[in-house]
Amino acid sequence: MKTFQVPQINQVPATNAKTLENMKASMGFVPNIFAFIANSSNGLSAYLRLSKTMLSFSDMEKEVISLVASEIRKCKYCLSAHTVTAQKAGFTHEQIIEIRKGNISFDKKLAALANLTRSLVTSNGKVDNETLTAFYNQGYNDENLVDLTIAVATITITNFINNITEIPVDFPLTQDI
Repeated sequence: MKTFQVPQINQVPATNAKTLENMKASMGFVPNIFAFIANSSNGLSAYLRLSKTMLSFSDMEKEVISLVASEIRKCKYCLSAHTVTAQKAGFTHEQIIEIRKGNISFDKKLAALANLTRSLVTSNGKVDNETLTAFYNQGYNDENLVDLTIAVATITITNFINNITEIPVDFPLTQDI
């Protein structure tokens, strides 16, 4: 299999180099996933626009979506990165493990969100009525359904890029469950 290299800032298109420099200034480092996406002249700006789009979910809900989808796809990079951001959003280590296992006992609304996320990912959008009804019964609405689909599509991009390239994880490595 081909070995993929994470480019340095001076090896990517100039428009992306500036974006990576700004990222380095604000985060203290450039995550390898963003450096790799920067190989594409338009890919980095397109991905960042999509990932920064304000959706109708809280930070905690967005992390549930990212963790569930990344666990299903076994994306070690995204699981590691989103474990860090999920902790920053307020989840405990134990809650993150429950989310990843798909067995959320601490919040019925987040459980319904996780179940629908899992169903969307595993069934290519052909979800069963019971899962969809549970989502709506927890107070979610049509806007949330559309936004969930967008959030799943967004995490799919990085899941797939990381699973294809196996670029080095530059976040604290999460354990398999």
